[in-house]
Amino acid sequence: MAEKRFSVIVIGRNEGENLQKCFDSISKVKETVSVAECIYVDSDSTDQSLRIANEHVSVDIAIKISGEINSAVARNVGADKSTGEILFFVDGDMEICPKFLEGIWTTDGVELVHPVITGDMINVIDGEQQYYYGKPLESDQYTNQNGGLFIIEHDTWMRIGGMDNRFKRSQDLEFFLRLDLNGIKILRKKEVLCYHYTYQYHHQKRIYSALKSGYQKFSGLLYRINLTKSLVGVKLFLRKDYTAIFLFLNLIASVIFGIKFFLIYLISVFVRTVAKRGAFLSQLIYQIFSDIYCIYGFLFFYPKRSKRFLITLIKPNGTR
Repeated sequence: MAEKRFSVIVIGRNEGENLQKCFDSISKVKETVSVAECIYVDSDSTDQSLRIANEHVSVDIAIKISGEINSAVARNVGADKSTGEILFFVDGDMEICPKFLEGIWTTDGVELVHPVITGDMINVIDGEQQYYYGKPLESDQYTNQNGGLFIIEHDTWMRIGGMDNRFKRSQDLEFFLRLDLNGIKILRKKEVLCYHYTYQYHHQKRIYSALKSGYQKFSGLLYRINLTKSLVGVKLFLRKDYTAIFLFLNLIASVIFGIKFFLIYLISVFVRTVAKRGAFLSQLIYQIFSDIYCIYGFLFFYPKRSKRFLITLIKPNGTR
């Protein structure tokens, strides 16, 4: 039996400064495993991203999407255009470590050791390297939570139904919760899979962008959808957004018993904010608004699936 082929699917928007590193690393990936094609899906960039993709030797297909788009739309479009038996999803600000791919096969070198695989990640922030989990992973582990960097069998992707493009954010969490409901966890190997060129997660730029967009309402939508389906979803709600739960309960208690009960929520937010890095006031304001958006999303947010988007082939024909 021949080795299964990879379809490497890179998504990005205005990642020009990082795309060169990403595509250069994919050239090395092609020397390590059998690659059917590298597909770049661009979300209507305004920088030089499409030019870089069009000119880089590692990119076989470059696609521009516009209209009602998000990361879920981009990944689904890339998967639809793929021909490989294995899908390898990458973000445009990531530099892949090809050596990782040598350790994902069964002893015969033909099948993946698990249907869905990811690895450790090193964030590169202002030139400094930081392990994503604070320190190197000590062992392989199985999990039901992951971001946008993963390797998955094409058949598994199709069976789960791809990503739900109602989610402009949290689409990866929603996808992996559905995987878990189908009895499939993610194998997170201890080896480093990529270097991620980013900035601090509590950076003020990221905070203000999140506040302006109200993306936290998608977390509320995620919790509502999974509340009766998955115990994992409930645990995720309790762990990641427990202050939103406090807000909801204390709003009810304040209406019934008086405003003093609202102080319990404020204390919980204060304690959570103190534990984070970054400007305290910005973090405090961000947490309060995030909780408000989360409760709104849980109770009132019913988005429709994105259907009105345009797909334009940039490469191989090289026209724009």
